Amino acid sequence: MSNKTRPIPENLEFDKEAVNQYKVFQEGIIPQIDKLEYQIKVLKQSVVSEGKQKLPLSLISNLYYETQISTDDIIKTFGITNRSMLRQIIGNYIFKYLCSHCDKELMKEATSRTKVRELLKNAYDYLPNKCPDCTHPLCSDCYTEACQEYADKCKASRIKHLKAMPYDDYLQTTEWQSTKIKMLQHANHKCQLCSRNMQLHVHHNNYDCIGEETYADLIVLCADCHAKHHDKFEERNE
Repeated sequence: MSNKTRPIPENLEFDKEAVNQYKVFQEGIIPQIDKLEYQIKVLKQSVVSEGKQKLPLSLISNLYYETQISTDDIIKTFGITNRSMLRQIIGNYIFKYLCSHCDKELMKEATSRTKVRELLKNAYDYLPNKCPDCTHPLCSDCYTEACQEYADKCKASRIKHLKAMPYDDYLQTTEWQSTKIKMLQHANHKCQLCSRNMQLHVHHNNYDCIGEETYADLIVLCADCHAKHHDKFEERNE
């Protein structure tokens, strides 16, 4: 292929727009194709040593994964027997990156051109172990640590929110329902004053522990004991 201008086919001469498009193809795309073919030819010649051709494996892998050159053209250019042999030569694509916390080198493998293009286009979407707070890639150790820190941060924020809400609203939350079930199990589903097992309530001994109650902060009472407990509380505050 040469860079000389090709004659415009006769069937395009009547269409001015088509002629312009063809000229753009001649002046822009054809020279790029010629240049690429020339570079491949030079590279191919540069790896011939002592009459024997040594395939530049990294070059073939890069051409396959990082360019739009067709598989058949790569096979033909380098004299590869078939697609199976090409697969053995190129192997998997290795994408290297660093943990954003400790700078440890990490790797991500891809086995197809489509996956490689997606990876190179937007690596963050395809990398594992991303920080839950900033979405940067992490090694497994830093990821575990970051997840725990993020969980603690979220828990603290949630507890602050629970403490600020009206008490009746708090009693409807999933956190309280879970705590209530655990406390009933802890008390063997019996009133902790009279041992009855019907109409049981879980009562707060204090309200400073909202959202992070321990067993010591709660008591399981039957309806009668619960009412007596509140009567005594009201008497003490009269």
